[in-house]
Amino acid sequence: MIGTNSYAKLGIFCALLVAFFVTGYLEESSRADRKRPDWKKISPFTAVSFKDESILAEYEGIVYEVSSIEGIESRELVKAAKKRFRQEWQKRIREDIAEVLLAAGAPDSIYVDLELKNLETGRVKSVSDAEMTRANRSKINKAL
Repeated sequence: MIGTNSYAKLGIFCALLVAFFVTGYLEESSRADRKRPDWKKISPFTAVSFKDESILAEYEGIVYEVSSIEGIESRELVKAAKKRFRQEWQKRIREDIAEVLLAAGAPDSIYVDLELKNLETGRVKSVSDAEMTRANRSKINKAL
């Protein structure tokens, strides 16, 4: 014979089990939303160009040479873009930097840390939590 205490424990167990599955479902739904094709159409830059394999990008109205994004050096970003996107590597860095970052092993986030080298002074500017936005990316596309 099962006592009342056992039914209470079973009820709590079932409630926790349901909560576990609901949480997992909601988390997967959230991930699915982030994986929509338009989610990655963001950039911290308002213009991007190249000098050989160096990435030149406009940030806050100034053109810099990109040293790193999210701690990933520029040459590694180029390497990852070439591996994943082949001949379209420049286009993908210019228009889909979020996807290039993912291909290079960075976590998906709308905020990135930047290391930017001023072309005139040679000084490196560190930017923490630069926001990648659709508005910035839109400016890149309009400049093309």
